[in-house]
Amino acid sequence: MKLQTVLATICLSVVWITSADADNQAVANQNLRDTKLFIAENDGGKRRLTLLQGATELAAIDIPNRITKDSLVRGIKEAVWTSNKNAVAVAFQNDSQTFAVVFVQRNDDGFKASDVSAVEAGNFGKLGSKPGNFQRFETKPTEWLKREDGLFQVVVQTKAWDASGKAQAAREPLIIRNDGTPLFR
Repeated sequence: MKLQTVLATICLSVVWITSADADNQAVANQNLRDTKLFIAENDGGKRRLTLLQGATELAAIDIPNRITKDSLVRGIKEAVWTSNKNAVAVAFQNDSQTFAVVFVQRNDDGFKASDVSAVEAGNFGKLGSKPGNFQRFETKPTEWLKREDGLFQVVVQTKAWDASGKAQAAREPLIIRNDGTPLFR
């Protein structure tokens, strides 16, 4: 396969390939363990977010069509990794909602990708309003919290601006089981 498009950011490369372009795998390192987030698009336009270590796929999840390429690049750039690289959280924004994903290492050393987009609704509940009542908003992971019980916990923040430009924010410390199951409140 031939490399079709490389979208670079300062610290990492987001590589877009089509299913007909798999011979050249020039993918930059995301971190010291050679683990990276990879976006693949097939000939039909279907996209997948994949966690790779070297050339090995650890886990993957389909990306909704409503998410733009610009949002994908921004989300990858702002992905939040745990200090030991056994989990990563990433969010992709569009005008009406966010697609948020966590990849966590399971007990069997495999990884699981989970859609945790529902955390955004909880944050809007804390703000006391619906997304449509704001001029704009953004939801993204901000940090992983350390735990000693084998669970993962990531803080996801939603910041929303009203028509006057006043911002409000709500944060949710989302717990994820080590099998990848999110525990929503």
